[in-house]
Amino acid sequence: MSSTNLPRARNQTIARLLTRPTFQHNHDRNAEEVHFSETRPIQIVINGSATFHIPRHLLSRSQYLSSRLSYVPHGQRQEILIFGIEVSAFRIYAALLSEGKLALPFQDENDVVGQNAFWNIWAKCYALGRALRDTAFRNRLVDGAIAHMIRNDAQPGCLVRTIYKHSASRSEHRNLCRDLAMHTWRIPDILAVEEGEFKNDLFRDLAGMIREEGVERRRVDDFLVGKIGAYWEEERGS
Repeated sequence: MSSTNLPRARNQTIARLLTRPTFQHNHDRNAEEVHFSETRPIQIVINGSATFHIPRHLLSRSQYLSSRLSYVPHGQRQEILIFGIEVSAFRIYAALLSEGKLALPFQDENDVVGQNAFWNIWAKCYALGRALRDTAFRNRLVDGAIAHMIRNDAQPGCLVRTIYKHSASRSEHRNLCRDLAMHTWRIPDILAVEEGEFKNDLFRDLAGMIREEGVERRRVDDFLVGKIGAYWEEERGS
């Protein structure tokens, strides 16, 4: 081989070496396996029956699921067993994680049975949000409730009961209940349906506003217009 061909031959050899498959050492191979495991869906088994396949990284928004993930080995079988929660509510939660949409079943405003069904599943989802310690999920649910109340110009009796039972003291979600009670003059109705253990909290939250003057009575939909996103709690998980 002539001296003039040496640079070209050397470059061709280097090119072949760079493109040829090579064996990685154990450290690199292990790192690659961990990365593959990170993208493999985790099986979430609810009440021993329903199974949901959700990518590991999507579960990190839930403080509860994040803590459970630390005990899930990186292997062939990666699953988390959860008992005592509603499958229908978790199905909505899983859809939100994977698709980014809160698929609450909005019903016809004149369908009383449908309205009851909507608020029943909404309450289950809100309770699930607390169990999973996912504040962002509960924030989305509050926005969904506001949108539904605007659409129907109505406030359900379960709203206060559900939020007070599954949220922290002086939370933004409780502020929504307080503001609705004051501005729509629904205080007697709210106190009538509220569970005794939460009445002291509710009285305290209302006390400051009750002393205010000039609170004009407003329709539910009129008061709530523009309030989407106004009652979001911090990402702390309560």
